Amino acid sequence: MSLVKNSAPLYQFDEATNSTFIGTTQAGSLYAGKASAEWAIGSVPNVSYVVSLLLDSVLRHFDNRHQKHPVALNCFFLGKTLAGPYVVEITELKKSRKGYCVCRAELKQYKDLDTALPRSVDEYDAQAMVTNVYGVFTMGNMHEEQGRTHYHKNKIAPSTDAMEPFQYVFMGDFINAKVNMSTFPRDGNGEPVLVRGSHGGSDEVVDGQPELSQCMGFRDERPVDVKSIPYYCDMFIAMPLLLGPKFWNDNQIWCPTMQIEVQFKRLPPQGCKEIIGHFNVPHIINNRFDLDGEIYDENGEILAVTKHQCLVVDWSRNTKL
Repeated sequence: MSLVKNSAPLYQFDEATNSTFIGTTQAGSLYAGKASAEWAIGSVPNVSYVVSLLLDSVLRHFDNRHQKHPVALNCFFLGKTLAGPYVVEITELKKSRKGYCVCRAELKQYKDLDTALPRSVDEYDAQAMVTNVYGVFTMGNMHEEQGRTHYHKNKIAPSTDAMEPFQYVFMGDFINAKVNMSTFPRDGNGEPVLVRGSHGGSDEVVDGQPELSQCMGFRDERPVDVKSIPYYCDMFIAMPLLLGPKFWNDNQIWCPTMQIEVQFKRLPPQGCKEIIGHFNVPHIINNRFDLDGEIYDENGEILAVTKHQCLVVDWSRNTKL
């Protein structure tokens, strides 16, 4: 399946992440698209969806190059990306004919989202736009990689046997998910507590653990590929919520991401429709936490590892512009 052609997208995810080439400036290549309000947590487009907006443009930029696959990405979130028009400006930092390449990709929006996007580079005014995401992408060709392989104390894919169907509140119409609920907080009857719902009597709730294992795939059966892997790297219940309402004094919280790293280990096999994910938060210190995650294919082979740095803030920050 080609992900970088400008033909009409077939799947919901591709429709929501589609970008088009505008032209080339002195700084680099320029792409434009529209962030969807449907792929959001509350009022803010989900961070991994936003990364996929950037990656769509980067994949288009390298479409005719030897380096067709992302090997690593690091994205820093400088401000909220809002639902609406955006541009991605790509600048190459390291070029190579057959080796690895590195590029910078910045997602920018006008302060006034009603402002029309540039239709050509002559209409592009970089000073009038605000950079919301700053990304660095390492590109390579995983079909051509050769060498020794060794595993040492590596994580293995969690079993799916104990996973139960789970309906996500946000973006749940786009995905099918199964979750291992053994780490969820529990009420007085031993039932899992819905992390954003009413639980009735927080004094009876037993805290959970900030760790999650799940199996997930797109509802329209879109195959797993390098473009969708970053989305799966952050499409989960924010782990601090699993500590339970008692821990957070019954406050509604939001966990915005400050930065995210994804390292791609191998290409998904042909026909792969679901991923298995494991995520853990080892440290929450002064409402700032780190998160480690692994993404596996349906056979338990590692596809990617991810590292996040996030904050815990009041839910009201989600709706504050």
